[in-house]
Amino acid sequence: SYKHNQALPEDVYTYTSAEYGSSIGFVRFGENGWVTPPLYSSVVNVPGLTGPDASIILATTGRVGYSSEQTYVIQASNGSSKLLGTLVEFKGGSEGFWIFTSGGGAFPQYAFLDKDGNVLGGKYYGDVEAFSEGVAAVRPGSSFSAPWGYVDATGQAITKVEFDSAYRMKNGYAQVIKNDKWGLIDKTGKFVIQPTWGYVDASESFV
Repeated sequence: SYKHNQALPEDVYTYTSAEYGSSIGFVRFGENGWVTPPLYSSVVNVPGLTGPDASIILATTGRVGYSSEQTYVIQASNGSSKLLGTLVEFKGGSEGFWIFTSGGGAFPQYAFLDKDGNVLGGKYYGDVEAFSEGVAAVRPGSSFSAPWGYVDATGQAITKVEFDSAYRMKNGYAQVIKNDKWGLIDKTGKFVIQPTWGYVDASESFV
């Protein structure tokens, strides 16, 4: 049976196939083959990550709530599909990007997805903060004690990876901690207050 999901492009439908044990896949009318094969017990679209030519799908195999359950992040476009990663956690979107966690275990990997399902810069990180004012804090290392840095909306680094802690941009500035001392950087990654203080605040009063 076919069912259209309003979040999908107009010509893409979910398809439940008894031949495959009532599993669910996606098909695109007017093209041969599956967009995603009928291997899943449930499929859900990610709001804000569906365009005219591509959709991001969370596809689950196994029984929901059981150890056999496994969810995958899939980019479906142009009659084909591409596995982006295994979902552990899906964070809310910010400034045109969503964050998903792949891998699992003690040290999962985080990545930013744009509205077309592309992994920003093709890079995965040990942890990330959501974008704020066009900049995001990232921790490339998997260890919780690994240093942080910042990237812009193209995925390019704007600072060295050198901070003990890195906070979101606020009013054009972000608080950073280096060697247990606080400082401020601007949107270009330059220090406006060197990290030599017990505390600094990125507030409007600073400007």
